[in-house]
Amino acid sequence: MSSKITRTVLTAAMLLASGLFSVAASVKGKVDDINGLRLSIASSTMDSDGAFKKLLAYTSDREIIIRAGSFAAIGVVAKHLTDSQREMAVDSMMDGLNDSALVVQRESARALGECGPTAEKAVPPLLSVAEGKIETDASLFAIRALGKIGRRQDIVVPVLIKMAGEANDDPERQHWEAIPAIQALASFPDDGKAIAADLDKYVGTKNFDLLAALAETISTVDPGNHDLESIIETLLSSNNLQHRIAGIEAIDRIPILSEAEIRLLKSAKTNDPSPAIRSMAEVGSSGFLMARRDE
Repeated sequence: MSSKITRTVLTAAMLLASGLFSVAASVKGKVDDINGLRLSIASSTMDSDGAFKKLLAYTSDREIIIRAGSFAAIGVVAKHLTDSQREMAVDSMMDGLNDSALVVQRESARALGECGPTAEKAVPPLLSVAEGKIETDASLFAIRALGKIGRRQDIVVPVLIKMAGEANDDPERQHWEAIPAIQALASFPDDGKAIAADLDKYVGTKNFDLLAALAETISTVDPGNHDLESIIETLLSSNNLQHRIAGIEAIDRIPILSEAEIRLLKSAKTNDPSPAIRSMAEVGSSGFLMARRDE
């Protein structure tokens, strides 16, 4: 290679490196700014409306990491926003659901969930992401957002039940679809008995994570359901502490315990190897006995 060509190549490499460094520095500066704006809004240390509008402007940045980061920041400060700011944010996040990058879709869906019922108008596009981006974080957080928003049960509940049912015995699909869908259904107690009846097919599952989700949702939407006893008994027999905690928490949601459920609670209080479980069961059984005395 001639010296002239060598110099040309080196010059091009130096320019490329300089450009990449400049881009990296620019991105870092924006990330720092987003973090600063997030802290300012949360602590009200400056004009929150000005900080919010500046943060919102970053959602249309050319860099994927900046768009995703700005949506993530909005989700964190959602509870600090005014109603009008939250409405503006929802419009922007709905646009984010159509972004070409899955990470931006994911953070948009996550942030919409943090907006709660204010984001009701985002339910249809969230359903599209939930059903259309199967086995991705975007779908997972869209399903969770639908539960947190808790609106439009007429169109949400049938889709969630369908997603739970389609997972069948596929562990991957159970992780990405069935479990989050079942958990999200806990936000729709008005359809409680119908939801519990549709979830009946999973009662005999060997997947303890799925059983924990069932225990949470059924004890919330239909606490008198006859399947709860067997679900709770199976969870309390698990070697996994989190599964047993899910069983105790399910018992705690039941206003009037059956004899079998009382027996399970007393057994956990006496025999469980975990001090945490024994303590939870102690509190639960004491509360139940006090309630019975009050009657």
